[in-house]
Amino acid sequence: MLPLHHSAPAPDAADGVEKALRKARPGAIWVILGWLSNPRRDLLDAVDKELMLIVDGVSDRFTPAPDREDGWGGVPYTFGSIPNYGGRNSLGVNTERWAERFWAWRDKPGSKLVGTAYMPEAAQRDPAAFELFSELAWREKPVDLSAWFAGYAELRYGGRDTRARTAWAGLRESIYKHTLPNDIDQADSLFNARPSLTAAQAATWSPLSIAYDTTTLDGALGQLLDVHRRLRGSDAYRYDLVDLTRQAVANRARLLLPQLNDANRRKDLATFRALAATWLRLMRLQDDITGTHRAFLLGPWLDDAKRSASTDAEAAELERTARVLITTWGDRPQADGGSLHEYANRDWSGLIADLYLPRWQRYLDEVEDALTQDRAPAAIDWYAMEEEWTRGRTAYPLRPKADPHRTARRVRDELAATPFQATLAVTAEPRTLTPDASTTITAVFANRNGFAGTGRVDIALTGAVQADPQGATSTASVPPAGGFTARWTATVPEGELTDPLTAVPFTATAQYEPRRAVAPAKVAHQGTVYVAGPLDDGLTTVNSNAAVFGQLGDRYAIEGAGNDLWGATAQFGAITRPGAMGETTAVTTRVDSQADTGNWARAGIIVGNDLCASSPGFLNLAVTPANGVVLSYDADGNGRLEKYAQVTGVRAPVTLRLTRSGPAYTGEFSTDDGATWRPVATVTVPGAAGTQDVGLFMTAANAGRGTRGLTGFTGLGPQ
Repeated sequence: MLPLHHSAPAPDAADGVEKALRKARPGAIWVILGWLSNPRRDLLDAVDKELMLIVDGVSDRFTPAPDREDGWGGVPYTFGSIPNYGGRNSLGVNTERWAERFWAWRDKPGSKLVGTAYMPEAAQRDPAAFELFSELAWREKPVDLSAWFAGYAELRYGGRDTRARTAWAGLRESIYKHTLPNDIDQADSLFNARPSLTAAQAATWSPLSIAYDTTTLDGALGQLLDVHRRLRGSDAYRYDLVDLTRQAVANRARLLLPQLNDANRRKDLATFRALAATWLRLMRLQDDITGTHRAFLLGPWLDDAKRSASTDAEAAELERTARVLITTWGDRPQADGGSLHEYANRDWSGLIADLYLPRWQRYLDEVEDALTQDRAPAAIDWYAMEEEWTRGRTAYPLRPKADPHRTARRVRDELAATPFQATLAVTAEPRTLTPDASTTITAVFANRNGFAGTGRVDIALTGAVQADPQGATSTASVPPAGGFTARWTATVPEGELTDPLTAVPFTATAQYEPRRAVAPAKVAHQGTVYVAGPLDDGLTTVNSNAAVFGQLGDRYAIEGAGNDLWGATAQFGAITRPGAMGETTAVTTRVDSQADTGNWARAGIIVGNDLCASSPGFLNLAVTPANGVVLSYDADGNGRLEKYAQVTGVRAPVTLRLTRSGPAYTGEFSTDDGATWRPVATVTVPGAAGTQDVGLFMTAANAGRGTRGLTGFTGLGPQ
């Protein structure tokens, strides 16, 4: 039963459910799903704990790990995982987290862990993950993952093979060892996303980035292709080969899309056309390889649905709903309004060729036309296109159309020869400097092709900085999965400081020769260093979002990133006055400007007992690009923000005032420079110390996309 997971009503409601359950089924165990903070402790304290079982859906998901005995008050629970959502195909889980946590939780004093619960939202995917998790409860001692994966390779293919063991060792070090702190599933394929040059996920709740070295997976695929012929005949081998090749192709989308976006931004039509052609060619390769195993065919999925019908009309409707499930997930309100489209996207032959590929073809053609005509691309109603496909009756193959090994080898060879498989990461240390100082700019070229090396690589630095190289800026070649680093000493033009932070942009460009490519390819990175005014004595900074800071008179600026400032995530940059917020203090500032890096980007006043650490008394009053002025606060003293009040319809510039009276804080704002004030709310924040840190802050709230933004302030005056 799951009536209390999301709504979490009062304990008397739980008592009512329990009484009804006991009446209907005396002695029954109430099984309820557990999440990060659910079920609530007060709810659990209202029921018979020995007649409840919590199946924890996120035992492996969040870092740091929750204390289930304390949080759930001694209710028996299972160590659980939801390794995929919607049945998306992306391979891998964090098996190290399973190995670290299961036995630690099971064996600690007072443990109430009583079993395991493997709860994928769709089965018949990632058999290695299923096999390992299923063994946890049967093992007395913690699993040695190196030995387990080596043994799995032999078990899986029915014989010992060095190549197979090496392949699975590579997979253990890549897809089964990813590093996302608060996710267990893997990022889905951008080929399956509704087309956008800035897409970071196909499904709204998919992770935003790949959390492993994709070239290690390339190496594993190469090893698996060379497994001895006597072991290639099993369906297990064919399945794994297709699945791994499919994943290798899908990973390339995250290399190509940022380059497509950059070429469009620079209005580089020739490069855009070359990248678009490469993108579409890889999608066709994806359809080819998935067409070689029944598990990756669209046809059987639709056929199973139709076979459940007793009439032709029912068969048509069941086929439609089967198509809806893997595309729009519902009608327009669910697909668009609920952002549920592609929730269950699949890397399946037929679906790729007949929906995903035509979507991207249409979009890329429109962007190219817009480039040539110097206009913005026209909006496209994707739901209308998708709905038309869901109502189609095209029959798709029920059996594979080609040999998986020959196809996988051809795909591998084409990936080896594909251009645009490089990245360029650039850093400057320090990022802020004075006109008479210098910085070191470092550019790291990475060959993300795990199958082939490059030819000559040349890296150049241009822009407003004056740069002198520190060593070589060219190399004859870079091996598969290899890299090359170039460095410069850079200075900025002299001039009088007119802003707290003055941006000095530069561009690093790497030109390289891909294997067998017709022409050299380029990858560029635009960077910025800042000329910064020094902060006054008595001001300090807090920096958990890679921010830079500057001051000029009573004007301040912060430029930084940050995933969010909410719940367990606290990524922000702040200029603070430690201990300046007393029990009767008012703080006022004007947010002069705010970059629109996300609807919930925040800029304003921040307060906490210790802003350098998670501590009670935590709150902030901030303006956002799309959600007005928001007063966010820690309502239970755990040092995390979990409640807020807001007034919508307000954007920067705006003046903010936060007033404290003991444990109560009042947030206000003014849009006429303080002539009139409007209240946001008055809230009580438990655990606030007599004196607290206070300051100006910003977070980009970029949801992991890496976007940075600049915020300007006037005034920081506790009164």
